[in-house]
Amino acid sequence: MNRASAPSTAAAQSLLDKYGRNGPRYTSYPPAPLWHERVGAAELAAQLGRLGAGTVAGGETRAADFDSDAELYVHIPFCARLCTFCGCHTFITTKQSPVDLFLATIEKEADGIARAAGRRLSIGGLHLGGGTPTHLTVEELARLLDSLEARFDFARCREKSLEVHPHVTSHAQIDLLAARGFDRVSLGVQDLTPEVQKAIHRFQTHEETAALVDHARSRGFRSINVDLIYGLPLQTLEGFARTVAQVVAMGVDRLAVYGYAHVPWLKRQQGSFREDTLPGPELRRELYLQAVAGLESAGYRSIGLDHFARPSDELFTAQHDGTLTRTFMGYTVRHAPALLGLGPSAIGEIGRLYAQNETGLEKWSAAVDQVGLAAQRGFELSEEDDLRRTVIRAVLCHLKVDAPLLGARFGVDFAAHFAPELERLREMAADGLLELSGGGSFALTECGRYLSRNVAMAFDAHLDDAPTRPQYSRTV
Repeated sequence: MNRASAPSTAAAQSLLDKYGRNGPRYTSYPPAPLWHERVGAAELAAQLGRLGAGTVAGGETRAADFDSDAELYVHIPFCARLCTFCGCHTFITTKQSPVDLFLATIEKEADGIARAAGRRLSIGGLHLGGGTPTHLTVEELARLLDSLEARFDFARCREKSLEVHPHVTSHAQIDLLAARGFDRVSLGVQDLTPEVQKAIHRFQTHEETAALVDHARSRGFRSINVDLIYGLPLQTLEGFARTVAQVVAMGVDRLAVYGYAHVPWLKRQQGSFREDTLPGPELRRELYLQAVAGLESAGYRSIGLDHFARPSDELFTAQHDGTLTRTFMGYTVRHAPALLGLGPSAIGEIGRLYAQNETGLEKWSAAVDQVGLAAQRGFELSEEDDLRRTVIRAVLCHLKVDAPLLGARFGVDFAAHFAPELERLREMAADGLLELSGGGSFALTECGRYLSRNVAMAFDAHLDDAPTRPQYSRTV
């Protein structure tokens, strides 16, 4: 695919206005707001048993070339202070006892997974998220990693990554993680403008952020990502452009430029923002387009949605090779048969099953004590859901859909099966977002990749089931 180019003409910008609406990011399909409590620990245990026996089924786990190593995600929920923009499941504390409870319960939950699977599972990738994983001290991080290595097989682990807040991450923690095999880190930066940081209650300087990037690189981290957010209170074009330029100068490998989702009815801390401090639709769009232009001029390439990478990065290579996929953690290069979730609110994905743990620390711990697993809601996909998930992932990851290939995989006549959806795409094709070809195949244009969520939404059979009040960010 040719290099992407940010929409710059008045006509292209009008398309962003036309299609800008609230919609899922499709880190799962169906999206998490539609999951229910009819899926819980019993269903997760049964699917873990199938995983242990090697009989998991699903659209992306049928082919023999998908390896058998699972991904392991550990949700470390702790933060010392609350960032008011945040939509994550966090536990605000400066006390020691919650951390002690967490570390003890993680060991029990890992034991519960092994019992349900009937064996010690092989892990191909380990990911620490939060919250703030580096809320744990060097000693606590070492204990956590020791407990995981005692319960899972990491002999074939290819990647270890974590998310960090630069202001609370020490060089000693980076040293420990590097020594334990971590080679990817994602820094939550959001915006380096002091006024914006004050508004969102998140403080970090340009200097300490750059110093952490340099130190991680010196310790052998091969991939460094930075998260930015547009649409935050008090953001200006000048300030956000400066942030983008500062991050580019740090030499990071990837960036994610997210649109802020303002949902104070779900996240009460967001109610601290005055509505008139939030960028309106026009400024929000301009913040995004300016960031895209700045990244492209610096040599980064659009991966799709709001991710950008250098051409040397494996995400870029995977997209062009057709091996890129998407999970609730975002884009990844591995088609694993399972993503195992440990910790409060953690999500697991095994074949056609999604399962999310209890979100509260004490409820999660109590559930693990009682049955060994803490899943309390989720979703079991039907064959039709699995097909649609695969189509949506093709749109978001490969920016095209090969109808004969997917039709053969699922045993359907793609064009006939998706006749209403393909009819809805005709308007998008007329607007220049995609090109339709025979049999139902289509490919997004360079402008269309910036509206890939809108294209994906055409195949979402559950979209009308979403709650009345928006729970998603705008597509632009």
